[in-house]
Amino acid sequence: MVEQNECENELQAYIVAMRQGNGNWSGLRGFIEQNIETICLHANLRWLASICDTYADHGEPIERRNAMLISVLVKMEKIAQTYAHWRLGYPRELGVPAEDKHRKIKLPEGLHSFHLDIGDAPNTMFGRMADMLSETPVLSAILEAVKARLAQSDSILGNLDRRHGHVFENDYSWIVKDEYRQYRDSGHIPRHRWEHWL
Repeated sequence: MVEQNECENELQAYIVAMRQGNGNWSGLRGFIEQNIETICLHANLRWLASICDTYADHGEPIERRNAMLISVLVKMEKIAQTYAHWRLGYPRELGVPAEDKHRKIKLPEGLHSFHLDIGDAPNTMFGRMADMLSETPVLSAILEAVKARLAQSDSILGNLDRRHGHVFENDYSWIVKDEYRQYRDSGHIPRHRWEHWL
């Protein structure tokens, strides 16, 4: 395993060479596998996504699929942040609104917004992703690193998590905590969605 700065420099050099068409995929793959802990600890979202793009272009079929799942997650965050900053007049940061006026609304094409108190949309998404990526341990580790970066930053998902509290969890088991009892007792959340977590 190489040191942090050396690891970052070598990783970036490998990926840039791949993009320029004169890279060494087997060398890059071996380097990532040997240094996955250091990479996941220190690489930023840009380079984690670049690793996934490279696996999506050159990996085995299951690696290509799983890498693309992570790549899409990061790119959709980038696209959503682009719209949010543009729509809000490029604020210094997105953050969480000082006044909480959340309500669930209908969206186009039969969709509904994500409920910021009890919604499970990200949990089912991350749960399915974790299940699929379990067959590719390196990419599974990168997914967890990506989630950590999103949670720690001024990201769309990170800010939603600061309000919701459970965005990055892989299941809905948190709904059986006492603080959500009112939603369960009232029937707002159907029993079949939570009783198996008791």
